[in-house]
Amino acid sequence: MRRLHALWAMAGAAALLAGAVAPSAAAPTPSSNPPTGAAQGSTRTVTLITGDTVSLTGGADGKYAVDARPGKGREGVDFVTNEQKGEVSVTPDDAIPLVQAGRLDPALFNISQLLEQGYADEKTGAIPLIATYVKGAETPEGARRTHALPGIGGAALSAEKSTASTTFWADIAPARGTSPTAKAARQLGDGLDKLWLDAKVSASLDVSVPQIGAPDVWKAGFDGKGVKIAVLDTGVDTGHPDLAGKIAESVRPASR
Repeated sequence: MRRLHALWAMAGAAALLAGAVAPSAAAPTPSSNPPTGAAQGSTRTVTLITGDTVSLTGGADGKYAVDARPGKGREGVDFVTNEQKGEVSVTPDDAIPLVQAGRLDPALFNISQLLEQGYADEKTGAIPLIATYVKGAETPEGARRTHALPGIGGAALSAEKSTASTTFWADIAPARGTSPTAKAARQLGDGLDKLWLDAKVSASLDVSVPQIGAPDVWKAGFDGKGVKIAVLDTGVDTGHPDLAGKIAESVRPASR
């Protein structure tokens, strides 16, 4: 087991990725703002796309610990750990050049957000990804294609955590020992251009809703019950799961 030393507070992601810093063993780091997803007395673990695992353990008085363990076949890998605004990121040293080059989404290594979004190991055995391609359309080993995304020249993928280090990461990443300045260290394999975390998002209505006066309408007793909504559109997929059985009526405009 590898225990990382004090979480370095850096000015930003660019500072984090300025170079790989080898960690040394130390006690858990105190924090006045414990990272999201690590409640006091609990330990939660997430597997990265590299196959390495990272655990956050919440402690008393705002203290917590970060433990990173190399995946199978990745013994000797080092990690750079960063905390900003209560969120912890842990990046393996061989992924840093790819993040710097814009090939890997930094969110793939934001442990706090991965846990908050429900990607902890106790909840899922796969990592959801969005990939774009520079050539071809091969699916890397250890992953399956869940959706085609022709509009961006890519696809949604699901990478298995249990074999990530020996299949998925081994298939797309430069060989260990490659110089960080070498061209190969800034590219992904299988014709991949970039990998993003397929993150969960939600609408933020804190500005737009008050802007149109909706709260005042609600206070007046209007809540939308019994109101039919008309949508003017150039077309709609009536079989889409979000719309199937929910369209009361549709009218096709007369041709000119």
